[in-house]
Amino acid sequence: PDVETWMRTGLEDNGSVLVSLLASNGSNEETCNTPKDELNNTSGENRTVHEPPRSAWQGNGRDIRYSPAFLLPLIFRMVDSSRKFLDYEYEAKNVHKTEDDAELSPTRNSLALQAQQLCDKGVLALCLASLSCRCPSMRQISIAILYHLSCVLDWKEAHELTSWRERPQLLMILSSLQRGLVVRKSDRAEIESDGAEDGMIPLIPAVSAIFLARASLIIAKPGDSLYAPLNRYFLRIKSNFGAYNDLYRLPAFISLFCSSADEGQARRERLWALQQLKDGFVDKFCYRAVVSCHAPELVMTSFRGCASWHGDSDESLESILLLETLITLVKNGGNQAIYHLTVRLGLLSWIRTILVGRPTYQTLSSVDSQIAFLHLVSAVVHEVKEASQNQPIGQKTLLAEIESLASPVLQLYCSSTTGKDEKSDDHAKLIRSVCNTLTSLRSAKMLLSSEANTSSAFRCTGISLSLSMRFLSAVPPSLLEEAVWSFCILPLDIEATAVSDGIAFCNIVLGCAKHSEHLNSVLERVYLLTKTYASNLDNNGTILNLLLNVRGDYRGSDVWFRCISNLVTNQGSEVKLDMPELAREIVKIYDTATSEG
Repeated sequence: PDVETWMRTGLEDNGSVLVSLLASNGSNEETCNTPKDELNNTSGENRTVHEPPRSAWQGNGRDIRYSPAFLLPLIFRMVDSSRKFLDYEYEAKNVHKTEDDAELSPTRNSLALQAQQLCDKGVLALCLASLSCRCPSMRQISIAILYHLSCVLDWKEAHELTSWRERPQLLMILSSLQRGLVVRKSDRAEIESDGAEDGMIPLIPAVSAIFLARASLIIAKPGDSLYAPLNRYFLRIKSNFGAYNDLYRLPAFISLFCSSADEGQARRERLWALQQLKDGFVDKFCYRAVVSCHAPELVMTSFRGCASWHGDSDESLESILLLETLITLVKNGGNQAIYHLTVRLGLLSWIRTILVGRPTYQTLSSVDSQIAFLHLVSAVVHEVKEASQNQPIGQKTLLAEIESLASPVLQLYCSSTTGKDEKSDDHAKLIRSVCNTLTSLRSAKMLLSSEANTSSAFRCTGISLSLSMRFLSAVPPSLLEEAVWSFCILPLDIEATAVSDGIAFCNIVLGCAKHSEHLNSVLERVYLLTKTYASNLDNNGTILNLLLNVRGDYRGSDVWFRCISNLVTNQGSEVKLDMPELAREIVKIYDTATSEG
């Protein structure tokens, strides 16, 4: 195939594309469709085109000045205006210039300087990153600009620019990418074997495109600590004359994340690889590239050993980045990623092991790392809940794992706040994060369990009442109602709980639940506790008083009467009293309390 014609698709047909892009800022749905062969890159079979939602590729930014849909057509017009002075094919085929070419020399000198300025301003990096755009017209414009820059980089006039010292490295990256695209096109042609000419610029996963973009910025700075490893990465490519072979993989992750350099340099390379993975993983299209090098397993394994590597703030910085990377994989990977992470890799079990395996001061030494870990728990539980609505992924096993996380989360809070100032900002942030995590656990339990209020109400891995009371005493009023509701849904551990703690818990939740829309859940939990401790309640007047106070706001089943029956009859079996009998028992209790008072 005519490689140069294909690489310059955007140059050959730019009028209608640019008009539509400039008019719609890249959001024209007729122009910007997802190519049918990119989301699944394993075969050449015909696939149905599934148009992604506009938010999947348009982004959330509102400042269109820095949008590629604005900048790239503008830059393309600027470089396209020089075509009347140049002949790309003539430049490539005629190494020895004639005397007539001397007239074009000033123009080529100025264009070489222009290309240098564009590269210095980051245009090359922007075009490389834009190869991951879902809009095929944007990729056409990007590849056209890249082709122009690659031609200029190889000119004699560019060679003579002494100030453009990074020119050979930039040309190396562009040449490697060009060969990689040609190899990919050749492979696709062999698979499809229908003789049709494919003019579509392939959609590259963002993890690969952003790697190229950042590598082009770093490789232009010999003083950068990542210059040597990235330069070495491209120099080591031998197959297909240096063709970039990581179009659909995670480039250089293993060599950087598992670097054998000295500790300081190895840590810088490891952090850069993590940041690259975190920033480049933007959608489920990237997950296959990430899984191909076992990046999730490496990140999870590295977090466990992070505390033994560093004993200062460096450990906190790296552990937070590891956690944020996992959060990104969970949130952006889609259902396939959450299934692989939870069912295949056991992410929920890994989270519980981190919480209960080592003391908090070793694994999560700072408040920021604790908050980041709680954000990970919330993200995983939320995505599991969303994925389970679409397809079954082992609800019973996941439900048990999710329920078992509530107690370790509270233990994390209690162990990290012992002896600390409860009025500090860090403490307030931690409480809010714990509340949000408990809310996520509660929501997932209610969805995964058909009988969330009564099924598994008490279990040995549940929340200790003493821990819950300690947490509720520190929760601000704005978060108290949500926290109470969570404790009334998630399972409790009452085996080693004193009766006084059970009574105090009932008093707290009933005192917070008045006028609450969650009163039914609260009464169900109070009923189970009063049924368990019925023989020790001794006609507890405080709980009875609170039950009477919430009666006027309660509109539900007979759970309120069952709670009253447990209190006034002093026994744990279900006893049904009619209203006159119930009234007489209540009057008797209040008469006794009044005479003793």
